[in-house]
Amino acid sequence: MNFAAFDSDTLQSRRARVARELALTDEVLLVGAGEPVPLPENTDQHYPFRAHSEYFYLAGSECPGGVVAFDAKKGPAKGWTSFVPDVTEAERVWELAVKAKGGRERVWEAREQPAGESFARLERGLTARRGLTIIILGALLRGVRGDEARAVSTREKLAAARRPKDAAEVALLRRAAEATAAGFAALRAQMRPGI
Repeated sequence: MNFAAFDSDTLQSRRARVARELALTDEVLLVGAGEPVPLPENTDQHYPFRAHSEYFYLAGSECPGGVVAFDAKKGPAKGWTSFVPDVTEAERVWELAVKAKGGRERVWEAREQPAGESFARLERGLTARRGLTIIILGALLRGVRGDEARAVSTREKLAAARRPKDAAEVALLRRAAEATAAGFAALRAQMRPGI
């Protein structure tokens, strides 16, 4: 599943604000989404995927294996790139997604390639820029080592940049509060002694 939770203007505004707050100069920031967690029964099934919150904030999507990269040399607006794993033919065939069509009708569709640059391009870019400081936030990335001390201070700056809520976040918070209130109201209607 790779839905966009925020529009591109919201993401651009966030990324520019974060870039200003981080004040990086020639470092590369990588923010990983994480990988699906397998169920413990030794099956090929996974828990529902939720991207790392730092990734979701900057990418606006739930993309397993995704990485948002910021190249400080390219500047706060042009330095951001979303990288996604390539969907294989086997994944297209075997990992079908259910999508709502119309009212209650559901249609099975093959897994689609998420929006973003190929992950292979990120790997080539990191190889070409060997020697630069890499800062990793979000989920750790296999095969990539980052400056752990810089990650701590950068995470603190990112947290400070995230404190002011934009309109899209406020709308999500309101929706969550309404859903919670509706859930408790439905529960209250079902409660009686012994239940």
